[in-house]
Amino acid sequence: LYPRRRSLLLHLFRPTSQERERVSQLDADLGVKIVSKNESVVNMASPSKPKSATAAAASAAGEEEELKDVSFLRMFVVYFFLPMVLLAMMGVAIRWFEIQPSSLSSQEYLKTKQAQKEAFLQQAREELEEQRKTTTPEKKKRTGRQAEEASRKKSQSRTATTMMKPDLVQKEKQIAAARNNYKNHPDNALFAWQLAELLLQKGMSAHASGGERMEAVKAYESAISLTKVDRQRLQKAGKPTNVRLDGGVSNSLNEEIILDHATKSMDGQLCAMQVSLGQLFHSLMSFESAVEVYTQCLEEVDENYMEALFQRASSLLKIGKLKQAGSDYSRILMLHKNLSLLGGDLKLIYSGLTTVLRDNEENVPGGWGPLLQVVREMYAQVNEQLASWTNSNDPQQTRSQISLIEELKELHFVMFSYYDLKTKNTEEAWKHLKEANRMKQSISQPYDRAFMEQRSRNIRDIFVPTFWPKGIGSELQTPIFIIGFDSYGSTLLEKILNNHPSISGIGSGYSVFGNQINAIRDAIVEASTTVGGNVREVVNDLAQDVVTGMMDRWAFLHNTTEKCQEPPLRLVDTLLANYNSVGFIHMLFPKALILHLVRNPMDVLFSSHHQQDYPRGGSSLDHTGDFESLSHMYKLYRDMMDHWNKVLPGRIHHIRYEDMIQNMPGMTRALVDVTGLEQDETMWESKKNSFDNDLTQAWTNYESQLQPLMKLVGEQLHYEQKTTLPVS
Repeated sequence: LYPRRRSLLLHLFRPTSQERERVSQLDADLGVKIVSKNESVVNMASPSKPKSATAAAASAAGEEEELKDVSFLRMFVVYFFLPMVLLAMMGVAIRWFEIQPSSLSSQEYLKTKQAQKEAFLQQAREELEEQRKTTTPEKKKRTGRQAEEASRKKSQSRTATTMMKPDLVQKEKQIAAARNNYKNHPDNALFAWQLAELLLQKGMSAHASGGERMEAVKAYESAISLTKVDRQRLQKAGKPTNVRLDGGVSNSLNEEIILDHATKSMDGQLCAMQVSLGQLFHSLMSFESAVEVYTQCLEEVDENYMEALFQRASSLLKIGKLKQAGSDYSRILMLHKNLSLLGGDLKLIYSGLTTVLRDNEENVPGGWGPLLQVVREMYAQVNEQLASWTNSNDPQQTRSQISLIEELKELHFVMFSYYDLKTKNTEEAWKHLKEANRMKQSISQPYDRAFMEQRSRNIRDIFVPTFWPKGIGSELQTPIFIIGFDSYGSTLLEKILNNHPSISGIGSGYSVFGNQINAIRDAIVEASTTVGGNVREVVNDLAQDVVTGMMDRWAFLHNTTEKCQEPPLRLVDTLLANYNSVGFIHMLFPKALILHLVRNPMDVLFSSHHQQDYPRGGSSLDHTGDFESLSHMYKLYRDMMDHWNKVLPGRIHHIRYEDMIQNMPGMTRALVDVTGLEQDETMWESKKNSFDNDLTQAWTNYESQLQPLMKLVGEQLHYEQKTTLPVS
């Protein structure tokens, strides 16, 4: 069959260090792969092992009579699986031993892995025996979709119970209690706020469902409405609304930033709720709604409230209103004596204002001057504070040091942009860029070359032409997937598509499919290994879930921005790192459009190297900070795209960034043609936004400094991939 291609679906998309520690166990879990037209499942762990070993194992279990009543295929999967897993895991443990931490001796490592294997096998035996004992005639009658749904629900419930962290369990209890309080006291603003805050905290940690985020929005809106009523009541009675719980009077809301919610004045509580709701809207990429909420606080309560000014500026950046964002940032700089009140948000002010200035100096009153003055003052303060600290195991001091290093990193990025754009002093600019990346690397997880290489190889080994059975996959063409490498200018492509009346984006960088990839993988494996599992129906259900999630996302944006009048026919899912997930995309949506953005390698590599943010999607590791990791990651990306072109020829539509900006009308018409929708000639008439001013060939200013990177990239320094759309 394919001896090397054991199914690694259960750990392909787990990039965190905690999950990598479990790779040996995950490597042995249910190693299967769909290979035939009738959705049969063939074990890929050790297909050539002699029958005598498996027969002996079955005989030892006392199951010879039962095996006669089932098909050979099911007998192979269900009853011969465990001995094969043991053999496979031994090989995996030996292979992975080469990349284990050197702090463990080989004896300790092998003992630990052996104990993990035994524990896993024992648990599997117990679960299998329990299933046999509890099987009733009624359960045996359940086939097809009923059996499949029951198995999926049981698996999901068991996973949720065993994998949930204790702190998350505690958070769920707090949310349940807050829901109960709010239900019993719907007119109490404090109870509504408490529920909303808990849901917001969960949502920010990526554990909240879409429904819970919507629940948080409604709870915030209720709390704000109730607080406004109480505030108006005080105003009508002639009483002040800026009196705190301790009896003090706040002359400015900035005095209350660090206070607990309950101790704030009525004005402080109202603005705190509005800022939190705005942050929730921002996290949901409903930036217009976020701006509206922040503006209410600034216009109705305090126009100089720094938290609302900063958050509004951040949302304005996202929708391309750079001049308004620059005005807010400038007002914050005027209050720079109190900048320390913003804490960790301070570094985002530097990066945001730099973005505005890079676009146009006139967006900010005084240009670079006010920012440089603050940066130089803060640079001296941060360095002095870091120098005064000694090495300590105090967690609080460690967190403070990391925060200061983050701020110092942003200061260096500001100076890089200033010397790069304003003074054209490339030597000074490069010094600050090098120092900024050094700071970034010092506080981020190190790039794991071996793990990323193995992960990429696993994907290429699994997804071969025989992986996709005929007749499996949804007919839906709703999603349009945009993939590529870092800093590709996907915002421009998404905006072009979004200009069509029947196409809508769901937020640049937001991917429903990417958020569900682990659940998609697990459900396919579950259906493949479950007796009576129907892979075709599972895949169709998963595809429908993705489209439903995208529609829900669009509906939320529609309700908050009132952008569209009816649901679009196509929705754009933009996460560049989904280039690793093309195999699953094709399995669920064989007819959906996949657009791959191609760009001059040195342009994209230099753009990645000087980006301030950490890479999103695909990895929690920073690969942009040094040449070794950046070139390695880029090579893996190129190898992956070559693989998809080979195993799925013609499936992906390639678009060169340079062609897109040089021939906008022609590219726009070609994009609409490939979607199957009617042309709309007004699409290309809109001017390119500020994000299009991505400096092509900007790397040539630093060609001498980039020579080591160019040598590492080697032959892949040239990318001859052409636009595959018929552009007129």
